[in-house]
Amino acid sequence: ELANSFFNIGFPNGNTYHGRNFVIEHFSHDSLRNPKSLNVSFRTQISVDQNRNVKVSKSLCILSMVCYRDDDDVRRILPDFGNTLGNVLFVSCHAERADTNLNIFVEENLKWAVFCFRGTEFESLRDFISSLMVSLAPFEDFQNAHVWQEYSDQLDNLPDFDTVFHVPGIGGQPAEYADTVFELIQILNNRNCKIYYTGHSLGGGLATLFCAKMLARYQIRPHALVTFGATAVGDLGFKNWFDKQRITSWRFVHSNE
Repeated sequence: ELANSFFNIGFPNGNTYHGRNFVIEHFSHDSLRNPKSLNVSFRTQISVDQNRNVKVSKSLCILSMVCYRDDDDVRRILPDFGNTLGNVLFVSCHAERADTNLNIFVEENLKWAVFCFRGTEFESLRDFISSLMVSLAPFEDFQNAHVWQEYSDQLDNLPDFDTVFHVPGIGGQPAEYADTVFELIQILNNRNCKIYYTGHSLGGGLATLFCAKMLARYQIRPHALVTFGATAVGDLGFKNWFDKQRITSWRFVHSNE
């Protein structure tokens, strides 16, 4: 439903994206030149040069939708997208205390990796409170930038993987092993793997803040941050810091949101 809502694509093999109105907010230097063009159809707004980004965004939207399934369902569903995604390694990270769910999809030859955060499930009280963004806290060591405390705490307390993640040896490089999200993302970055962050709703907000934290702490710059109906992350100071980083960042929302 999420994928159909944003892209009007079939599940799982759709190949069209039309018939909906969208606002595409580029947080960084890719801002739209003509604000009056925002509420036009997705097809007419996207130029031919951006078509590759559209296809990538469609795949990330599908993964954001898959993120709402449990791990066994995800493993069962992934082969259905073989024509779109290829062979994918999968690992998940679930923080039961914080109700944070992160699914990580890594192309088997390390061409790309997607860090996908699950959105709000309102049967979870903690999810509901998180989506309300209760209080602000300083962002890393930047005194003039503040982010939602609950979001930051969730990301800082991501647990170790249940099983060690095996990063295959490619191009003469030896295999490596990661126990945590932070170890894995550094290994992938060192292997020149294209890193994407994505998520829907609350998951989009978490993906945005995770992207910012990885850049501030480890200087890991993603290939792109693509979110769908993402919640706000922080204050104007954070926005200004984020804009200066010139991250390729697309935030998709319905035109009446």
